Amino acid sequence: MSSYLKANAGVADNPGDVELTNEELEALLLSDLQCVFPGPAAEKMRVSSETYDQTLGSAHRKVAEAIWKGRAVKINGDSHRFAGLETYRCGYCGRIWRLPRGADYPGECPRCGSGYVCRH
Repeated sequence: MSSYLKANAGVADNPGDVELTNEELEALLLSDLQCVFPGPAAEKMRVSSETYDQTLGSAHRKVAEAIWKGRAVKINGDSHRFAGLETYRCGYCGRIWRLPRGADYPGECPRCGSGYVCRH
């Protein structure tokens, strides 16, 4: 038997929702999706290594709770511009990704290699 977790966009807040801060979301992105080591990740977030570790640990606990208990994850703050991140979109394949602000403009899409990349 399989189970699915599905985002409920536009659903009103539920007292059981798990809230992630922008900082927690950024720590998850750097650690789990971009595979950035803790030291450089803390530098990119402009926080101490200890603060980064605490933020990432908090984010992991919240996501695990949401999965285990079947709760929604609410991202607290601006859902379009995460703290310290810029959003890019590939005009060819539609891939959307985020990079730290101030990083070099991506020359190509990480999925398809197209040079048709723009800020989203």
